[in-house]
Amino acid sequence: RRRRSPVAPLALSTILGFLLFCTLLKWQLWGNRLLLPFYILNAPVVGSSLAALSSPLTAYGYAVFSRVRVAIIGLLTTIALLYSFIPLYTFLMALQPPIGLDSVWGNARLALYFRGAGPLLATPYHAVVQQAAVHHCATIGLNVGSNDWEYPLWVLMASFLSTPRIKHVQVNNLSRFLPEEFPNHQLCGIFKIRGIASEYSQP
Repeated sequence: RRRRSPVAPLALSTILGFLLFCTLLKWQLWGNRLLLPFYILNAPVVGSSLAALSSPLTAYGYAVFSRVRVAIIGLLTTIALLYSFIPLYTFLMALQPPIGLDSVWGNARLALYFRGAGPLLATPYHAVVQQAAVHHCATIGLNVGSNDWEYPLWVLMASFLSTPRIKHVQVNNLSRFLPEEFPNHQLCGIFKIRGIASEYSQP
């Protein structure tokens, strides 16, 4: 009797989930990060498929499929290593020496947060955080636009100040009815971010 694969329901559910995702959600700039759960959930499916290559019926088949499995794993590993040395946000076909000078291995961690679409944000973001650090202000109100970056501020705050706290202020959407993280009277500073126009002020 043929044994049913234990990852078959997982594979089916992720496929259906992906189809629902494409059907219900409109295209958006941030769609790629929303697909990350599908990639992670399919990891067991890929691993199970590779493991299945090592269980043929004959010794000859076992040797052949083992070589295929090793070749696939080696190819994926090589691609991953090569891609990690490619200059950031450069297509694979555009790879040119020197390798690694502008890759994830050749940049400071803080600098990587501002790569891609946000290199112009590094200076103003550092400026407002440094102003807050001068005033020893670790409890910040965040006034941002609908497409302004928030997470680099968390990273910068943590590098300059201990136990930073950030909450959104002057919120106009439905989330304004949610319970507050902490009361406004505890705020010691406000970051107003509008693209590259960033400023720090005290309430």
